[in-house]
Amino acid sequence: SSSSGPQGANFNGDGVVNSIDFSIMLSFWQTSPPFSNQYVDINGDGQVNSVDFSILLSQWGTSGENL
Repeated sequence: SSSSGPQGANFNGDGVVNSIDFSIMLSFWQTSPPFSNQYVDINGDGQVNSVDFSILLSQWGTSGENL
């Protein structure tokens, strides 16, 4: 995606956080950076883990933008 701002858990850039984004997160779960999808590490700590999953859940059904 070429989004210029934070897009939260909307990893594929389609405007909504849903099961597609969850599947993308699972494919990167507990892998090592660099991530081919830079957005999966939502909090930027170099890990895709339960913290990122919690953020995804909190943004479920929204645009995922960090308001």
